[in-house]
Amino acid sequence: VRGPKKIRQTRDFDMGDRTQKQERLINQFLTEDNIITEDHVKHAYNIELQICESYREKNCSENPNCFMGLRQKKDRSEAVIIVKSALPPVKEKDCFVGLKNLGATCYMNSLVQCLFHNACFRKGVYNWKPNPDEKLINDFDICYQFQLLMANLQLSQKKYFEPRSFAMALNLNTGVQQDAQEFYKLFVTHLDERFSKSQDPNIRHLIKSTFMGKFEYSTSCKNCHHVSRQTEEFLDINLTISKKNRLDDCLSQYFKQETLSGYSCGSCNRVADVARGIKLTALPKVLNIQLMRFVFDPKVKAKQKLMDHISFPEELDLRRYYDGQASYSLIAVLSHIGLSAHGGHYVAHLKRNNNWWRLDDENVSLIQTNPFRTSTFTFLSNDTPSSETPYILVYKLKSTEFLSPEPPAEVTELIFKENEKFIQETITIEDEIRSENMTFEEICKILPVPPNETSYVWIESDWLKLWFNRSTDLPSIDNTKILCQHGKITTDLSKLKRISIIAWEFLQSRFGGGPRFSFNDCCNDCTELYFQMKIADRDAKQKKNNIRKMCDPYGQKYKEEHCLISKAWYQEWNSSPLNKPPNPERILQDIVCEHGNFNGEKSKSRSIPIQAWEHFKSQINNESIKPLKSDAKKCTICAELATDNLEIQKL
Repeated sequence: VRGPKKIRQTRDFDMGDRTQKQERLINQFLTEDNIITEDHVKHAYNIELQICESYREKNCSENPNCFMGLRQKKDRSEAVIIVKSALPPVKEKDCFVGLKNLGATCYMNSLVQCLFHNACFRKGVYNWKPNPDEKLINDFDICYQFQLLMANLQLSQKKYFEPRSFAMALNLNTGVQQDAQEFYKLFVTHLDERFSKSQDPNIRHLIKSTFMGKFEYSTSCKNCHHVSRQTEEFLDINLTISKKNRLDDCLSQYFKQETLSGYSCGSCNRVADVARGIKLTALPKVLNIQLMRFVFDPKVKAKQKLMDHISFPEELDLRRYYDGQASYSLIAVLSHIGLSAHGGHYVAHLKRNNNWWRLDDENVSLIQTNPFRTSTFTFLSNDTPSSETPYILVYKLKSTEFLSPEPPAEVTELIFKENEKFIQETITIEDEIRSENMTFEEICKILPVPPNETSYVWIESDWLKLWFNRSTDLPSIDNTKILCQHGKITTDLSKLKRISIIAWEFLQSRFGGGPRFSFNDCCNDCTELYFQMKIADRDAKQKKNNIRKMCDPYGQKYKEEHCLISKAWYQEWNSSPLNKPPNPERILQDIVCEHGNFNGEKSKSRSIPIQAWEHFKSQINNESIKPLKSDAKKCTICAELATDNLEIQKL
């Protein structure tokens, strides 16, 4: 069963009545020496069009009484929050705090999250204090800013924290992205230098006791069997991943003993083959393993990203490379998203209480299961892996206990005050939103001018559109934008709306501005121009209809001479608006040859009376365009050339 026909509210009055009224006003305008009456003005400004009541997305730009479509969002709460405050949302219960991306700082945010969720290291950061002989803590002290950042990640009630002061303390260009692993080394080294000045020995050695391990490199001469050893400290293990599938394969290759030829042995003073090996002699509490995805490609002479998928265990046993307890548990994965080695995006995945969390700048979400298992590794197509690839693996030594530490009392007090202020501001904003929404709905009801009401005010539609979508930080009402060249209200109705006096008084008292314009400010000169255009349109339409009748092959009364024009051009002219006719110089397109004669394409031509041709010809400035008689023959030159070509082909 078909439902009731939807009628466009702007046109729910009889359009025939409006057309008749316009014709009457035009005749009155012509017979009374161009005198403009009140009815002429009302018609030119569409004042009598009815109010649109049914909701639709597009506004009736020619109806000053239509407010539909100005309100782009049905729910204005989000827009009000964005405009009224730069505050982040409130953090959800049992969720971690995110970090705001300051431009291109995803590498920093991801790494900081990995460091924060290392409770052993965080405890050391909280225990840091400036020495008595040091200057007072300021906003540029990296240790204090890092301490404050970690405390906010632990205690803040905000969904995300903005680490701008932390970035400034490091003198970072927030618009330039860095490699996360390079930043890790530079940052940890910088912290180590700063912590080394502490009077507390635990702080002085915090970086080394947490992240630093030791390698022993051994070189064994195969001639004299002398073994030389060298110890080296490391902050992470960098593994080659090309043509490998598992982390164990990468580790085996890294610790694999190799034979070198042509080595000059210092013990036997002979050139001999030697065996080079490496093993772990000291393990860090937290082991960072870098999967070397960014490598130099000599073929293209540029750094490229390796997309190889490497599986890695949640429990890692390094006893093959270390004498003693060497069992680690996976606690974090820092991933790179993107196909290029020169850009992309970094995110962190953290394991807490057997659940996995994804920390993507401001957005923190619970994943629960390990997202890096082989069975869940995603693919863009049948053979192309996802551009999100693990880059840094963070393992914790199983014997290390991670207890949640508490920030310093003065920092805790500072954050609690910030939380209290933030919650109060959030409550205030929510109250204002409710108040604004209530006020908004009330104003919407009184905005339209009541039927038969003669007093009203004109207002700029662009400003009103801003008000519909945001209720604060609006500029003052500027109705000078709706003035015409004569200093009166323009007849360009897309620029203005008609509102009630009550609505105007509220908006003007709230936002200021003006001026206040009423019906008396409508422009008689523009109204006169409006009717002159309507008369010109009517005459042009009548003339076009006469030409149509003249060219109608079934009703032609013209028995005199006819001529040919392009059928395609005539069809374009027939369907085109009055103000956008086709180029008249193309009237003979596709029916004349290069010699200016008829090309014989009868199916592409149309016969019209010579009177119609004279009408079209009056719009053509090119004197070389001549009419083609309806009985025109094909161009003789073209016919001769065609005959010649045929003879040549036969030969």
